[in-house]
Amino acid sequence: MQKAFNKLGRGLIGLMFAVAASVATAEISARKLVMLDPGETGQVADRIRAYQAEIRNETHHPAQIFTAMGWAYVELSRETSDAGYFSLAALCAEAAEGEVAGDMAAKLLQGHAWIQMHRFAEVEGLARILVRERGEPRDYALLADALMEQGKLAEAVEACQIVVDRMPGVEAYARIAQLRWMHGDAAGAIESMGWAVKAAGNTRSEIQAWTLSRWGKLHLEGGDLESATAVAVNLTTRWPDYAAGWLLQGRVSLAAENVEAALQATAIAVQLNSLPEYGWWRSEALRAAGLSSAARELEIQLEEKGIFEDPRTVALFLATSRRAGARAVWLAEREIQERADALTYDALAWARWGAGDFAGATVAINTALETGLRDARVWLHAGVIAAANGDSRQADHYLRKAQELAPALMPSEREILRTTQRDLQP
Repeated sequence: MQKAFNKLGRGLIGLMFAVAASVATAEISARKLVMLDPGETGQVADRIRAYQAEIRNETHHPAQIFTAMGWAYVELSRETSDAGYFSLAALCAEAAEGEVAGDMAAKLLQGHAWIQMHRFAEVEGLARILVRERGEPRDYALLADALMEQGKLAEAVEACQIVVDRMPGVEAYARIAQLRWMHGDAAGAIESMGWAVKAAGNTRSEIQAWTLSRWGKLHLEGGDLESATAVAVNLTTRWPDYAAGWLLQGRVSLAAENVEAALQATAIAVQLNSLPEYGWWRSEALRAAGLSSAARELEIQLEEKGIFEDPRTVALFLATSRRAGARAVWLAEREIQERADALTYDALAWARWGAGDFAGATVAINTALETGLRDARVWLHAGVIAAANGDSRQADHYLRKAQELAPALMPSEREILRTTQRDLQP
């Protein structure tokens, strides 16, 4: 599905965005950049070209068309699994505001693009302007997203409640699921995401595929491998070009120790989506199959390119594989400045553990555990860190909890779990 243009990829689009954003009197303006051909085929790409033609012909209000085109780029990004199109969505918002200063619709689009670019503090500021000056349900939804990513869960609950009251449906239920999961209510999270799946309807839409993939992931992380597998089969059958479905299939296959199926699923997943999480799971499948050279080749790419796309995942990968400890800490500490949720504190704790800073790791993992998060990886990390500090009782407590949800772990993480439990034996 991805063409040569977006395989030049995120680097090119990101560079264009940086140039436009950093030059005060830019010859390459946001308006000019978003008028480039999207380099894709299909209905969404054709719609973008139609918007570009309307702007050239000045047949409609440019600000409205720029905003509509920006949402089409958001849709294209999700359809192609190319995060670079979010940068073009942000540029569309910038172009729209260039036409109509303070345009609320453009600000909402900007916020959604920035969320994907991990500019969470800026999104919060933007969302608070939207809430204050307009106060629509989607404004509160954007605010809830920014707050959740920064670990401000109490405020996120308040914002999400307004969304539920005013606009019950997929967007509200999915956010409720995330909040419940972050608070350790796995059953409630699965139930809420089930509501989102029903609200999405029985169509072959991207939103239904997304809700199903999240539902399956929650089943897996809640310890229900059978339900997660059923969702994965449903996804890969009905949406064969949807990357998250193949990633889920790869994960459940690895959990069931079906290495051949995991190899097939993760190969498709990384072809459709090159984000670090996908590459890491692919490397785990390759190593499980004894293909360490191919795994290492993929991991080198992950280390080199992933720091720009998902530094938290790269920090976790580096610490888990016990290399580049200082780099893992640097990545996690940089990420915590913008994304101070429980999972980022967990990444920081694990990076510090990998670098031998057991005291610093303890402080960070305790912060991660404060929300009550029920997560196999976090519990594994808490147990290993406790063991490193000589607290065998606490280590055993957390490792037993991680064992209950072991199917959600990577093979390398399950090996760390087994090894640490064995070393704790008297």
